[in-house]
Amino acid sequence: MSTTDVYRALWRHKAFIVLMTSAVIAAVAFLTSRQTPVYEASTRVHIFPPLTDTVDPAQAADIGERLAQTYAETAQTTAIATKVYQQLNGDIPLSAIEGKISAEPANGLEFMTISVRNRNPADALKQAAAADKIVVTKTDIAEPSAVQSLLSRLATINPSARILEAAFGEVAVDERTLL
Repeated sequence: MSTTDVYRALWRHKAFIVLMTSAVIAAVAFLTSRQTPVYEASTRVHIFPPLTDTVDPAQAADIGERLAQTYAETAQTTAIATKVYQQLNGDIPLSAIEGKISAEPANGLEFMTISVRNRNPADALKQAAAADKIVVTKTDIAEPSAVQSLLSRLATINPSARILEAAFGEVAVDERTLL
């Protein structure tokens, strides 16, 4: 069978091919539109281990990576879900929070990503607003008016959160920041 024969066979069945392709596209569009959207809020956290001057940088990175793994496991516990529930004053049932918080350490790095998923956009916003600290990054490259607008909006969404600004990837840290 030559290439010409294949093209002739396809040409003879072109109406069937177009009809089947259209049916598959319509089925996918219909099924996709029926799926309930899942809303997700995520943040990447850089773990800074408490170190002394005698620790070399490679050892510090290793300690940070191990801490990120430990913190990622801790973030998914019932204790953390309960803390979020309490922070939300019981607005969302504990059963809707448990199992919705995930955390993944970045392999080989002292970073972890924490995510919250929810099918209800209002509940997702409330869970994201449960943070007691919010770090706004890239303030060094954003327009000052845009930064102020964002800070105002965040203060409205979560008035009890401490909002920290990061310029050039650095956050001013003191003992109150860590509490």
